[in-house]
Amino acid sequence: MPNPALKFDLFGRRDAPSARPLASRWALRRFCMRATSIPILLLFTAVAGAQELDPPCVAAISERFPAWRFAPVSEEVRAYVADISADRADPVLVGGDFDGDGTQDRAALIQTRQEVPKIVFCLGGDKHVKLLAIEQPYCHDCIVLKKKGAKVQEVDTDLIVTLRADGLSAVCYEHASAVYFLDTGRMQEIVDGD
Repeated sequence: MPNPALKFDLFGRRDAPSARPLASRWALRRFCMRATSIPILLLFTAVAGAQELDPPCVAAISERFPAWRFAPVSEEVRAYVADISADRADPVLVGGDFDGDGTQDRAALIQTRQEVPKIVFCLGGDKHVKLLAIEQPYCHDCIVLKKKGAKVQEVDTDLIVTLRADGLSAVCYEHASAVYFLDTGRMQEIVDGD
């Protein structure tokens, strides 16, 4: 019959009853919690870092759309955006000079509650941000930068427009796309894929 006074620690070693096994169990738990929390924290930081907006831009979006978040994107769409963009762009957040003033602007694909995703443009510098929103974009699976000078052809009329500043392509994965760009202070839409 086994001696009930003898106990085994976490490593299967026989030990006399003492505080040592309990202490080693707590030490092992602390080690495991720290060892697993660091990679999880690094993964969260990497994901959060990929989707950054400047604080003035976040404030402007939050003022107009109080309960917003980045729109969800499928893994297929993420892979598609990674394939077509040289810098493995984010499918919901794009940087470019959309108003042609030489400063970096941001565009984001956001969602509010259960509604259709919207595209928002944060134009301007660090202090003052002008927010433009496309409430019902033609497509909303992902967004991709269209560089200044790119030629965009309208599907129905064959009209060709050369972008004077960066534009934004809103894509319906494997179906259609539309390009949004600023022209004389107003947002324009050209359906370039159907």
